[in-house]
Amino acid sequence: MNLRNVLEKLYNEKKFICPYTDQECYEFLETNEGQIQIDAAMAVFDRKLTRVNENGAFYLTSTDPEHATDRLLLKKEFLKVRDEIEPVVEFLVFISKVKSDAGVLVSGDVIRYSEILNLVTDNELHLKHLNQLVQ
Repeated sequence: MNLRNVLEKLYNEKKFICPYTDQECYEFLETNEGQIQIDAAMAVFDRKLTRVNENGAFYLTSTDPEHATDRLLLKKEFLKVRDEIEPVVEFLVFISKVKSDAGVLVSGDVIRYSEILNLVTDNELHLKHLNQLVQ
């Protein structure tokens, strides 16, 4: 793994790295060696590697949590991630409700547009919910 590539994504691009956004970088960051290398490189900038929960995404935070600018940037990034992911999650929940026999959707499941369209148009409540999602 190219350390510079990981540092650019974390520091310059302010990316959250998870198995879905960048599996190779994520696997590197999961190792003790990767975490030590990142923390050593970022110490100069008063940054450290942080992780969402025990197995979530990696991102950089300030070593001084009271630094107002850093807190503001972090909050802004979390809001951006939420705004990008929340509509997708809401749509997947909607699909699960409409097609209840499908169970929980997982990676690789095929959603047939025509089938969902028929199920939605046959039910006024589903149609109303879909209109709310679109807005």
